[in-house]
Amino acid sequence: NAGGEVGQRVEKGKGNAITLEYEMTWKLQPEDQARSLRQAHLLTLNKDGKITHARVYCSGLHMEFPE
Repeated sequence: NAGGEVGQRVEKGKGNAITLEYEMTWKLQPEDQARSLRQAHLLTLNKDGKITHARVYCSGLHMEFPE
């Protein structure tokens, strides 16, 4: 979408925890109304760097792996 932006931030936590945040912004026509969506991914990695546990947060949504 023209005028849209995506930003990301990665932060290493204690031990094997990583936080990954995405923020997407765009404008809705015809009045150029600003919209945004932010997601936070909380990841746990094993010693080989593979994801063993993940939580994804988004407005009105929460998912977790494994269940």
